[in-house]
Amino acid sequence: MDKLKSPIRLINIISNKLKRSADENLIAENVTIEQIMVMKMISERGGKVRQKEIENEFSVRRSTVTSAMQILEKKGFILRESDPLDSRAKIVTLTEAGIEKNFKLFSFIKNRDETILSILTDKEKETLTAILTKLLNQID
Repeated sequence: MDKLKSPIRLINIISNKLKRSADENLIAENVTIEQIMVMKMISERGGKVRQKEIENEFSVRRSTVTSAMQILEKKGFILRESDPLDSRAKIVTLTEAGIEKNFKLFSFIKNRDETILSILTDKEKETLTAILTKLLNQID
């Protein structure tokens, strides 16, 4: 197999292109695709989550999430407070500005994903999802 066409290499290239394309389109909004995905996740869970849930959802280190939360907090999109049940834990809440930004940009992500996947049949999408899930589980 040609190393440039290996599945892992292709996944990496796709990931890089998706991020670059999204970030280029989001520059005017002063957010990155990762920040939008975090706000979307918080919104889907009622607008408030533990910071640990973000770490688990995106499979990233605590320090990475802490840095991202500091940036989102500086931009006024979230608030972080100590969890009253565990002072070591943080609760992350979307602000009104975060809710508005998430609502505005969610359609961008949805349209982008639909456009990219539009070349696949429903069966191919199911197969791709199953294969990618299997690979993800192998890494964990």
